[in-house]
Amino acid sequence: MKKLFFLLLCLVSVVLTGCSNDHVTNRVWSGTLSRTTDKKQLSRVCLKLSRDTLHIYSNAIFGNGKEALYCRKKKKNTYFFESSQGETFVMTWSHIDKSSNEEILTIEGPDYYMNLVPAVTPNFTKALLGFYEKKDVPSQAAFYLSGQWTGEIIRIRDGQRLSAACVEFEDETLRVYANAIFGRQNEVLREEGFRNGCFYYANNSCVFRLKPSINGQCLTLTGDDFVMNLTPLSGDWEEACAFYLSYDLPHSADAYLFGSYIGQGQGWIESGNVLGFLLGYGPNLMDMLLEVRITFLEGARMRTTVNVRFVNTDMALLSMFGGAGSNGLTETSISSYQVIDDRLIGMDEDGKTDEYIMLPDGNILLPAHQKGDLGYTDIVLYRQ
Repeated sequence: MKKLFFLLLCLVSVVLTGCSNDHVTNRVWSGTLSRTTDKKQLSRVCLKLSRDTLHIYSNAIFGNGKEALYCRKKKKNTYFFESSQGETFVMTWSHIDKSSNEEILTIEGPDYYMNLVPAVTPNFTKALLGFYEKKDVPSQAAFYLSGQWTGEIIRIRDGQRLSAACVEFEDETLRVYANAIFGRQNEVLREEGFRNGCFYYANNSCVFRLKPSINGQCLTLTGDDFVMNLTPLSGDWEEACAFYLSYDLPHSADAYLFGSYIGQGQGWIESGNVLGFLLGYGPNLMDMLLEVRITFLEGARMRTTVNVRFVNTDMALLSMFGGAGSNGLTETSISSYQVIDDRLIGMDEDGKTDEYIMLPDGNILLPAHQKGDLGYTDIVLYRQ
């Protein structure tokens, strides 16, 4: 019977004591929160531990929605807290009372630590919490990114490399230099928060959702349809960014085409054929063989090469003596392009456009066209 009463008293004592520590509870502590691996300070912090609740204000690891953590158990100096969303935080507390005028509280998490001293007031004040931004933040210290990174952008659907990439993290600003997805209009983005494991970066016209993961020195940022694989920059920043074209670019990874396509068709000069017929050369004097090659380049650009040569041997000979060469005339141009539904639209610097059709089998059709005396048949360009 006495043993039973003793156990009951012990149980009541545990309940009343909870996670309390007479040296640190019911006192406000303030200081800094830093990452363990490189000792980089991530945020200021201010906290107070009651019997079963840790009230903590920090712009790193904790943040919005995690200002109150509930103590679930304690083993010696290790506390197990839980947020209202069910996220667990394990911390080891070390209290050092060096003298009546100098106390230090050190709290160690899995990848961060806090160095704290007692505040001059027993309660939170506006002055103490003036730094707190009440924003959603990552609970992993590695996700507080900074510095310059280089790598590439990959399309998730097929693993196609879209572009090289240079990325710079500076406070709440993300700078991206790439010839796909981002481009000139999205070089500078501001952080809008961290929700459901993803960063949100935005400017006035676009929002990018990027899910981070880190494996050693490799950083992966996963977007809706693309992945950025990055490592810390080891060389010169300007040299690393030399590839960048500074174009306005589409945001969808599916808007980028790659590879080479070649096709042939017939062209003609109608009035020339009529003249040839009248002169006794037959109706096909001005018929031509057209060969079109399209090569898609990084940065939503396409290189188009067109070769034209006469079918009639006499005209081919005359054109060769006229300077066309034995293989006719060849012209190459580079233009930007857009993919709209099943249409491929090439646009040169003067705003002139050429329209193609993306066929279901993956090939490209240049539709037949007639303008004045000049015309050509349908030309199907086959992927090489």
